[in-house]
Amino acid sequence: MNSTDSGFLKLCREAFKAASDSICDLEGTDAASSFVCMGADGTPTTKIDLAAENAIVEILKGDGRSMRILSEELGELILGDSPEFSVVLDPLDGTYNSSVGIPFYSVSIAVSSHDLSDLRFGFVSNLALCEEYHAEAGKGAYLNGKKSNLP
Repeated sequence: MNSTDSGFLKLCREAFKAASDSICDLEGTDAASSFVCMGADGTPTTKIDLAAENAIVEILKGDGRSMRILSEELGELILGDSPEFSVVLDPLDGTYNSSVGIPFYSVSIAVSSHDLSDLRFGFVSNLALCEEYHAEAGKGAYLNGKKSNLP
């Protein structure tokens, strides 16, 4: 599984963009934090959480590959018959911050083997500050496209 060959960075960027677009009118509003349901993880799901998750899931569905999605809100969703990989997703990490206008909240995505035994790619992008972090096993870590000098 290689992010360059498999397009994981491109897919994550599309997911981030969809999440950003879906919540832009909710950020910093009372409606953002309105309770929708209990999430699969046992914590409350708000309107802004659900908007971000739904937008990202639509992007992942549109990818066309068979995958397993694990998300804070929906739990597990299998797309296709034989998942090639798993996507672990926190569609909106920092729900409270986004609801009250504190600029520290992000989309967090990890790509792993189907059974989660082999983490291959990670992506975190701050929705408010336009900072993008991504890393690939054996290939380094990047901030806004610039490779980290750390070993």
